[in-house]
Amino acid sequence: MTRLARRRLLAGLGAAGALVGLRGASASAQALRPMTFATPFGYLIAFAPDLVGKAGGYFEREGLDVTIAGGRGSAQSVQQVLSGQALMSRTGGADIMKAIANEAAPVVVVATITQGSPFSVISKQTAPVRNPQDMVGKVIGVISKGGGTENLLDAMLAARGIDPATVKREAVGDSPGAFGLIEAGRLDAFLGATDTLIGLQGAGAPIEHFSTDDFAPMPGQVYIAAREAVAQQPDMIVRYLRGVRRAVDAMLADESMDQTLDLLANFEIAALKDTAIAKADLKASKALWLSAGRGALLRNVPERWQRGRDLLAKVGVVKPGPASELYPTALIDQALR
Repeated sequence: MTRLARRRLLAGLGAAGALVGLRGASASAQALRPMTFATPFGYLIAFAPDLVGKAGGYFEREGLDVTIAGGRGSAQSVQQVLSGQALMSRTGGADIMKAIANEAAPVVVVATITQGSPFSVISKQTAPVRNPQDMVGKVIGVISKGGGTENLLDAMLAARGIDPATVKREAVGDSPGAFGLIEAGRLDAFLGATDTLIGLQGAGAPIEHFSTDDFAPMPGQVYIAAREAVAQQPDMIVRYLRGVRRAVDAMLADESMDQTLDLLANFEIAALKDTAIAKADLKASKALWLSAGRGALLRNVPERWQRGRDLLAKVGVVKPGPASELYPTALIDQALR
């Protein structure tokens, strides 16, 4: 933790709602247990529960010495977990349903951090795309062909009985720069994550947008671990999830978000260069953590998981079946006691 962040953190401890991420006496009295957590895409404000858990000392209080490795895609994050390079990681709900149900990947979902989808369909105000019906005959940008955003696109179309073949798609990545392709006439809309949407709004871009959840509710970002790790190191996973919960509780109490941003400054996050945009991004992330209610924080909500799997099965993305086979509940139940 930087000196500035620690100084501001200490100054706020006496106020209601201050972050309390200092190392606890119980953790300092014992040797910390090392573990690695892998993000799916570098360091983003969206990963604040993990980054603040590290910078604020919440994992240390649980007896963990956590290394946070910035990943390069959801597929890689799954591989890091399977290879043992990381004990845990995060990925998209639709991505992991496909990996487990279709490919029998020996991983499980141990918790859900964003109950709602972090993706929006973004278009131009003068030629808005407001629903799946508006997509017919148009070109829609996705982050990657065959990836999670294309799966979400197909699920939205299926929810409205639209043939996916009637919608063209192009791989455009995930950045505000994709809006330039709309202005150039090469796209009609694209799917972008929260930070991309916030960046465009902060820049005053003339955009129209709606959440993919409006038409295809789906678990957003989830925590995963290998089945072998769940069997052999359940205590480590529970400790990590407990640290995440403590970090989230503290960030929710930090209404100004200043102390949270100080802690995030320990990592190279591009969005932190503009405080207003960073706070808007963090506010949007908080809303996603709580989109199923405060009581559902970090839990795997059965109804959302089953509806999501049914929609993806309808378009042949995943095999049909009970969503409950994708996630155990014992570890998160233990972490939230």
